[in-house]
Amino acid sequence: MASVATGATAILFPGVYQVQAGGVSVQGTLRSMTAADLPVTACGRTLNPGADLGVIVEVRPDNTGGSTLCNKNTFSAGSASTVTLSSSPKYFNISLYIESYPSWQSVCTSQPLGTNVVSFTSGACYNIGGATYGPADNMTFGVSVCGTTVGQLLAWTITISGTGTLNIDSTLKVDSGSFLTMAAGSLFGSGTGALIVDGTLTTDMPPTAVLERAVPRYEKLVGWCDPLTGVADRAHLPDAARAYLSRIEATVGAPIGMVGIGPERSATLL
Repeated sequence: MASVATGATAILFPGVYQVQAGGVSVQGTLRSMTAADLPVTACGRTLNPGADLGVIVEVRPDNTGGSTLCNKNTFSAGSASTVTLSSSPKYFNISLYIESYPSWQSVCTSQPLGTNVVSFTSGACYNIGGATYGPADNMTFGVSVCGTTVGQLLAWTITISGTGTLNIDSTLKVDSGSFLTMAAGSLFGSGTGALIVDGTLTTDMPPTAVLERAVPRYEKLVGWCDPLTGVADRAHLPDAARAYLSRIEATVGAPIGMVGIGPERSATLL
């Protein structure tokens, strides 16, 4: 368990933090290192100005005595807390990673299904630079008046509570002549590797100790500037957008069933 008490400050050295029991409770301040902290020597390493200061916090969900909420190990932030996490390309710019609980569809059956790990109380000040990735988690975000911002969100459900402002950087904006980047390979498959580890392409997700040496393999695709508002069929998307989707399908070896182009239900293309 990781706990930051009221009035206390915990500073995360760059790297991977795995929480497998007890969860994370923040009542004080939890933050990544900043340029102002450098240079510094800790954990057998010396960090100089310009170093990658990104972190990834991985939480493994669990259930309590057979509870169908699957909320034993949570990542929670209290109303007087401050959480600031910077991301790193080494970890695919994911700052907070919630693992999927095994057989969660049949175990975590409290509606709306899924685990219940991420919980930020209204009033908490949090700025999560990278993605919060928990495809089977029901996430709750309170809002506040201190410039609360999160990066991309991938969750089973997202609940926004309280009065204030929550900025979510979840909109893809591209201009004519610009480029999109994507992983030029796949993991957990037989296709071309998406990671380069010690000069070798791999299709397998490496263990944490090796992941720090892994480098994503990207390719550039042409962007577009045509508005997507009102598009009702995938066939009517801009050519570059359709090419982008087709390239993703070819890379992962599976068809895309749904494409979201906006927050409304009608903006989901089947």
